[in-house]
Amino acid sequence: MWKAAGFEPNLQAVARILVLACGCGIKRFCLAQKQTSIKEVCVDQPEILPLARNLAERMGINDQVTLVPGDLLSLVLGEGICEACLAGQITHYLTEQQNHDLLRRVNRALLDNGIFVIDVPMSGSELEETAAFFSLMLWANSGGTAYSYEAYQD
Repeated sequence: MWKAAGFEPNLQAVARILVLACGCGIKRFCLAQKQTSIKEVCVDQPEILPLARNLAERMGINDQVTLVPGDLLSLVLGEGICEACLAGQITHYLTEQQNHDLLRRVNRALLDNGIFVIDVPMSGSELEETAAFFSLMLWANSGGTAYSYEAYQD
């Protein structure tokens, strides 16, 4: 995952990773399980976090994971608090303005040369039929869409 993004972190050093919309943690906790120097701060809605706590306990990484209840639309992330930020399947549910606000806050939270990984379906420059339908459903339900890689870069 990291190499595909053109980044290879020094996993021997303590890495602080901010995980937004962590869900149960199944995709994110593998990093901490692989490398004991990784510390993850995981944010999600309060009703989701017991699932994440249970999985962290079963994976033996409880001491590496801090769970924070919060709403991504209003949560204050801080400045220069992490080397990396992972966003779960959330940005495609947000409007363009909500994403701009969230990405600005993530940018401030990252240390210099930090990396932001977005785990989300992306559209091509022209929407295929499936992506167009997916975008329509997201828009109808939340105002979001399947954004392209270029839209995230902007």
